Amino acid sequence: EVDFWIIPIIQGFVQTEELVVNYSESSDDDKSSPETPPQESTCVDDVHPTFLVALISRRSRHRAGMRYKRRGVDKNGNVANYVETEQLIHVHNHTLSFIQTRGSVPVFWSQVGYRYNPRPRLDKSK
Repeated sequence: EVDFWIIPIIQGFVQTEELVVNYSESSDDDKSSPETPPQESTCVDDVHPTFLVALISRRSRHRAGMRYKRRGVDKNGNVANYVETEQLIHVHNHTLSFIQTRGSVPVFWSQVGYRYNPRPRLDKSK
């Protein structure tokens, strides 16, 4: 039994960064007036919120290959060079997610030659 030794991994990219944004909510009029004392924030996080940003890109293992050498879709519906990218942002106990997917055009086609303007050839009429 070799399943014990198999470890699932992803083909892709993962990065997390912590960002601190420095801004105040005072308007431009408040800044230009010397008589107005600066307003103090009630919470430190309101003036300097910390964002945790993560970017995760997952490439499909089906029909992976170089961009110009793998095209179209296979009989199982897997498109070439399919990538799902998720951007996660965590701030003030809230998590936001944005997912973008991309891949080859989902039709049976191929491309001969690697010139700047090669014309695609449709392989099947399905």
